[in-house]
Amino acid sequence: GLIPLGVSGLFNGPGAIGKTTFAMQLGASVATGTPFMDHDVQQGEVLMYLSEDDQCEISQRLHRIREALPDSDKDALMSNLKILPRPATDMPFFEYSPSSRDAAITANFERFFRVAQELKNLRLIVIDSYTRINRLDEIQHSHASFTAAWLDALAQETGATVLLIHHPPKSGSSASRGSSALPNALRFSATLCRGKKAAETQSGEALCFKIEKFNYGKTRHVSLERLDNGLLAPAPNNPEESEEQRSLRLVKVIQEIIHSQHMTSNTNGMTYSQLRSMAKIGGQINMQQDRLKGLLAWAVDENRLMLINDRYSIPGQITEGSKTVDYESI
Repeated sequence: GLIPLGVSGLFNGPGAIGKTTFAMQLGASVATGTPFMDHDVQQGEVLMYLSEDDQCEISQRLHRIREALPDSDKDALMSNLKILPRPATDMPFFEYSPSSRDAAITANFERFFRVAQELKNLRLIVIDSYTRINRLDEIQHSHASFTAAWLDALAQETGATVLLIHHPPKSGSSASRGSSALPNALRFSATLCRGKKAAETQSGEALCFKIEKFNYGKTRHVSLERLDNGLLAPAPNNPEESEEQRSLRLVKVIQEIIHSQHMTSNTNGMTYSQLRSMAKIGGQINMQQDRLKGLLAWAVDENRLMLINDRYSIPGQITEGSKTVDYESI
């Protein structure tokens, strides 16, 4: 319902806004079959050529993404997500033929194409970025059309979605740099940009993922926020709700869960792992799992919850034999 399967497309956005992180989160969701920005995905293998990031940068991003996943999904992540980091020297996919000076593909692209063909359950290919893999003239329409035709062939041959990451011009426009033939020839185009209004989020930064072109469906947009760990997440449904109001509302839900567990099983408190399994967008605790630990720490500091022997409980709720002393609601 958000990003179509089996097409070639362009993913634009200014530098340092989080395109690569966003693409890696998408890749992790596809690899594990977990929802991406509140949307279900088709699980499968993912091939990413991140030509702008070295092994260390990729490992740091991947660590943050992996930490946000349930333990049960981590094996699938490592099995299905194939990442090629920045090589020691540039390895272009498209350049001029030495003999004719016409546009041509390189041996690098031929090898990449074969690797993609060998993956039997491939769902997503990400190439970052167009500038790194292209030595042709970006302005010339025929060269842009040549590139688009080969990306489309890669999508058709593998059945996977091919996303080419590109930068907009320095003028500030959100449109991709170079010839308009590239986005015109590709079937899908999306942009990651800053929101017009800064939402009242913990990070204070509002972002938007906008689908600007889709030949076979509706154009859409998703409001996002950047989390403390650098990952991107759907913005709260109610932008008028302050961070403190949202935290109080979520802690009240957690209190009710702990109270219900106490009443049914007579146990004092719940562990972080038990609560984390209930935290997901649209779930019983409607929030990103990687923000739960910070919320629980805040609740303890505010005396909304107690942490005793690795179990979170409600202040004032104790068990004396068969008698239960209840807590006061916030």
